[in-house]
Amino acid sequence: MRRGKLSQSGAVLIQVGFGMIALMALSALAVDYGVKVAARRAAQNAADAGALAGAIALSYDSPTDKTDTGPAKQSALKFALANGVWGEAPNVNVTTDITFPTCTPDTCVRVDVYRNQERNNPLPTFFGNLVGVVNQGVKASATAQVVSGDTTECLKPWVVVDRWDEFQGAETDWDKPGGDLDFGPTSTYDKYSDGKGGRPAPEDDLYVPPSATSTGTGFTPKVDHGRQFAIKVDSGSEISSGWFRSVDLPRKDTTSGGASAYEASIKTCAGWPVSLAKPEVPCPTSSTEIGSYEEKIYWAARGCLRVQTGIAQGPTIDGVEFIIAKDPSAYWDGTTIVSDFSPSPRIVPVGILDVQKYLELDPSGSGGIVRLVNVFGFFIEGMGDIDKTTGAITCCDKKGKAVVGRLISIPGLMTGSSTIHPDASFLKSIILVR
Repeated sequence: MRRGKLSQSGAVLIQVGFGMIALMALSALAVDYGVKVAARRAAQNAADAGALAGAIALSYDSPTDKTDTGPAKQSALKFALANGVWGEAPNVNVTTDITFPTCTPDTCVRVDVYRNQERNNPLPTFFGNLVGVVNQGVKASATAQVVSGDTTECLKPWVVVDRWDEFQGAETDWDKPGGDLDFGPTSTYDKYSDGKGGRPAPEDDLYVPPSATSTGTGFTPKVDHGRQFAIKVDSGSEISSGWFRSVDLPRKDTTSGGASAYEASIKTCAGWPVSLAKPEVPCPTSSTEIGSYEEKIYWAARGCLRVQTGIAQGPTIDGVEFIIAKDPSAYWDGTTIVSDFSPSPRIVPVGILDVQKYLELDPSGSGGIVRLVNVFGFFIEGMGDIDKTTGAITCCDKKGKAVVGRLISIPGLMTGSSTIHPDASFLKSIILVR
């Protein structure tokens, strides 16, 4: 009996038993909670991808379609489901889980994803079953915001005249929803016309540039998305839709200008940033003030560009053919650009000038300085023509004297607070805000 009392045989078994309980608790914490943490990260990735995809589609494919079958919701759904959460696609309801909350200043897209008991797709547990915890769940949410850009590094050397309000006795309709009601492809901006040489008689046409508080009279993505447009390479003295000025863009690969630099800027990015002109920044009044290479760089970043004269049609045609060859099968299907690329390399940024400021200094419109007030995306369809009588656009013919394409939004850089109203900006940037 004495030896039995002194024996320690089996004592370790009791300690192991209590230790096993602690070890299983730690295992449940490490393994099951680890599963939840990993799944939570995956769910967040799925929500982020869905929100970003939805915002991109809303910006560049269809700015107004927020229906369940529209590009924004369908893109968000596709990319959210493509990112698995612990081996399975998360649950996302296209009607209730993909929404468009109010954001300032631009649109937001929110995506909620679920892998939980509520949606009947919970995560498994391994050691939690020992204490009656048979499953667990995660949820993630992300919001992407569409914000206005103000800068591009790939502007083409074309700056076109913006839309104005055509004078018809009184100017009262320019700020109505849907854009100006009396502007058309054959309208002519005659405020500074002298009525000579076949030009129309002067009229009090009204141009209001976009600002931080107003879309102005100009083109807007919501109204003009997909609009066919012709940039008149043979622009004469008559200022009508498509009238443009070629501009002398500074290039990072050369300090020279002329026709060779003009063609190179059609084919490739010039590289130096070109920004929208801020209201408080006055452009030079003479082209001699933007003469040197350094001055071109400085003023381009402030939205002031020198007009380049004497550009032949040949370099334009060669440049357009070069761009089309990058994505020859791309086309406009009536709603969006169908392409093997995202976005298509045939979508290029084209500048919009303040025609009022330009003609105040140079009524003939032959040279001088242009003030950049907006930039639109331009899907190049080819060379074509625009009928001066009816405004009808024909495409595509290599011998045409106009660059024909479609107006759409385009990615841009955001370097500060936007200088124009979000509804007027074609330059868009997508950011995650939550």
